[in-house]
Amino acid sequence: MLEFLKDKFERRLFIGAWIAFACLLMVKIKLAVPEVMKDWPGLITMLQSKPFEDIVGDLLTGLIAAYFFYVLIDLVPKVKREKSAIHTLNLIIASVVDAYENERTFGHFDLISLNDVGILDRSNLSKHWKYLNGLIKKGFTVSDYYKLRCGLACMDSRIHEFRAVLPLATTISPEHVLQWLQLTDRARLFHEEFNNQPVGLDGCFEVQHAFGHPTTGMDESNDRYVEYCQAMRAYAMTLANRMALFLLEVDAWMALPGKSSSLDANP
Repeated sequence: MLEFLKDKFERRLFIGAWIAFACLLMVKIKLAVPEVMKDWPGLITMLQSKPFEDIVGDLLTGLIAAYFFYVLIDLVPKVKREKSAIHTLNLIIASVVDAYENERTFGHFDLISLNDVGILDRSNLSKHWKYLNGLIKKGFTVSDYYKLRCGLACMDSRIHEFRAVLPLATTISPEHVLQWLQLTDRARLFHEEFNNQPVGLDGCFEVQHAFGHPTTGMDESNDRYVEYCQAMRAYAMTLANRMALFLLEVDAWMALPGKSSSLDANP
């Protein structure tokens, strides 16, 4: 409810309003004069006078009323708009991460609104990033490769949405705009690999042949097979590297205040 207090400017306004309210109470209640002020009878007379109470009291009341209407008319609708914008942007990101994580071959066919933004939890993103970096070092299985291709297929259908929704990010903050631009750039790099999958010997070699399940005649004596395996492994490493870079930017997006890391199911 008080998420807006995470913004430094809004937090200062909120504290200032409460200070004004405290001062108004002091003016209206007329507290007893402290001992240290009894040597200043002129100042005491002025502070306890009716004109001082009316002028300062009215000013403080006006400040408090102005803040109340600012919250009611401007801040609450603004927070709702920002939350809705962030939720929409998170849904687009979640569609790609979900297709990768759950190896959803037809994930790109799903409606964007059906995705669960809870998958963008930063601990989950960190787990995938570490796993991808491990793959680059130790090698790939068929499942590892297909997960990357599922994520890439979804990215192919979502890349236009990543570019088209930049105006939504501008309604949040300049920091969100910059991070969305960086995230979109990583999405573009990942998407560039969509049509680059190697094809071996007119389709005689398949993915499973390169990642652990060769058939008869597919060994180191077969130059074309060796060439295909090397090309596939290099391609898989490229996919893993670019997916890892994309996830890093997603994590940076979720770390922004405002809050991109709002994982509510509904805005």
